[in-house]
Amino acid sequence: MTKEEKYIEKVKDDRSLMERIAMLVPGFRGYKEKELRRDTDQLIRNKIYSTLRAGLRDLRWCYREVINSDLSDKAEQLNRVIMKTDRINEKIHHAKRGYSGIWQAVKVSEVELSELLRFDASLIDISEKLREDISMLKEKVTKKNFDETFRLISDFDMMIDEFDDKFSEREEVIIGLTKGGSKL
Repeated sequence: MTKEEKYIEKVKDDRSLMERIAMLVPGFRGYKEKELRRDTDQLIRNKIYSTLRAGLRDLRWCYREVINSDLSDKAEQLNRVIMKTDRINEKIHHAKRGYSGIWQAVKVSEVELSELLRFDASLIDISEKLREDISMLKEKVTKKNFDETFRLISDFDMMIDEFDDKFSEREEVIIGLTKGGSKL
């Protein structure tokens, strides 16, 4: 079972009896399935957000340790990474939900919504890798291995930029654009 399917099943399992009965009504099922996909997308983004938020706590702890070790000249680099990570995490937290209302110029189809789910699920793996890297960074700071710490910070800075670039592609997925052109 893929991550996408796992999250969809979780949302489906949480439905009430009334929702399950309503799913038998013609026309309602398609609407509800689309809503389930949107809820699943939100669940996936919440997972990414909480993973990075936990990482931010560790990054802030590392920052305090670097400052306390009289390395304030090096602390600025870490502070920039913290601010960048926080900005990206908030961008994820407040991202569009894959919703398309009646009056919106760009409608989000079920195909695009499914693609958005796959896209967001792929971001979970990247966020977990970032979290692992933050843990490794914290371990180096704990051991006062600051040379290695600042090499890891530089690497992490590049990875968070790549993650931000990847997440920025999300808007294109929502409106159905591909690298080869437009599907509109």
